Amino acid sequence: GLRGVNHFTVTLRAASRDLHSGEYGGIAPNAAQGMAELMASLHNPDGSIAVVGFRDGIEPPSHEELSMAEAASASEAAYAEDIGCEPCGGQIGKTIVQRNSFEPTIELNGIHSGYGGPGSKTVIPCQAIAKLSTRLVPGQSPRAAYEAVKRHLKDHCPRGMEVELSELTGEAPG
Repeated sequence: GLRGVNHFTVTLRAASRDLHSGEYGGIAPNAAQGMAELMASLHNPDGSIAVVGFRDGIEPPSHEELSMAEAASASEAAYAEDIGCEPCGGQIGKTIVQRNSFEPTIELNGIHSGYGGPGSKTVIPCQAIAKLSTRLVPGQSPRAAYEAVKRHLKDHCPRGMEVELSELTGEAPG
């Protein structure tokens, strides 16, 4: 089986317009910086999920399920060759099979803010947008998992900014 999924958009708003960093630097909140902080708050330093309530209801795999999945899995070296880097995402101390099949995830799919064109443009962005997906495992309620992330983002919203979640799709259980 496959893990379930939710995906949604997170919008963080600060000032009413992009501002010149020479005039407003050190005064105005920076939505790009705020979004980086907000996204970083979703995980603990060991890669585990920091969102209270997100893991509620999880049904761990049986010993037999885990053994069968581990036996059929590619090696870390094979994953490294396939993806072009060390397969070190997820929680430290969990195997690849646990991280990829039996553990839920919160993934940042994209983040956009400010100026990204050639040269420089010294702005303090007024808005940042992130696309998130969550992978869900048996026992997790898609709605409860989403609500836990929503609560976390609102509780950790940087000072002087407003966070909004929209475009929820998926809502599929593991």
